[in-house]
Amino acid sequence: MIIILMAACILAGLIVLPRIIKPDAGREKLIITDLDVGKADAAVVMLGDSTGIIDTGLDDSYDTIAGFLNENKIEKLDFILLTHYDKDHIGSAVELIESIPAERIYLPDYVSEKKLYSPLMDCVADRDGVIFVNKITDFSFGAAGITVYPADDPAPLLSNEKNRDNDMSLVNMITYGNCRMLFTGDIENSRIEQILDADHDISCDWIKIPHHGHYDKKDKALLKKSAPLYAVVSTSEDVLDEELVELLEDRDIKTYYTFNGNISTVCDGRDITLTQEEHPDKDL
Repeated sequence: MIIILMAACILAGLIVLPRIIKPDAGREKLIITDLDVGKADAAVVMLGDSTGIIDTGLDDSYDTIAGFLNENKIEKLDFILLTHYDKDHIGSAVELIESIPAERIYLPDYVSEKKLYSPLMDCVADRDGVIFVNKITDFSFGAAGITVYPADDPAPLLSNEKNRDNDMSLVNMITYGNCRMLFTGDIENSRIEQILDADHDISCDWIKIPHHGHYDKKDKALLKKSAPLYAVVSTSEDVLDEELVELLEDRDIKTYYTFNGNISTVCDGRDITLTQEEHPDKDL
């Protein structure tokens, strides 16, 4: 009789059952380390036995990247993803590809006039697992998923000689449990506008701010649509635009800058925690 009465109350909306949440005990931690490589990008992504790298910094960033991999006893990579062909994103790519096995290498599908483009193409020419991304691409990374967004309409971006490489950046969303982390390469106004017009779901908890802390007029719209709680800016202190700092503060986004040291983002699928390895000689 009691059971029947409770069932009737539930159907009537008088009793609300608690939402069942599966416990995360034992879930592996997704760790993103944004390395301090100056005005450049280099992020190491780890989940269990899986490791990937998004961008490889400048040509003098190799020791920093290799040192981090050695320190963490990483001897192979599940993927290397290069967002675009500027020297501050692919600077150490050839040396890294030639020194550590990588199962897959994801590259943007356009021809660049940048100096390091041809040596990189020579390096990957005869390798298996090289993927030139020209459509939205999904792949698994352990228990996480990664979605890669190339430019929706490359033609007008490629016609702009000044910004073509930045705007052709591969944009990447890592999803782990309920958490979403967005990597934006160096996208500028024209590409941001395409992303907003295409109505991609770029809502996220965490964002890597595009273009090393330079302010673009479309940044406000990008942050409004993505609505992150946390932001990482991979840059040197001398190029950081105050307008961007103010925008991040106005939106109450907790922001970390790599010029203060390596940034570690730890995600268990429900919560995200950021910590920073401060420079011992940095007076903060």
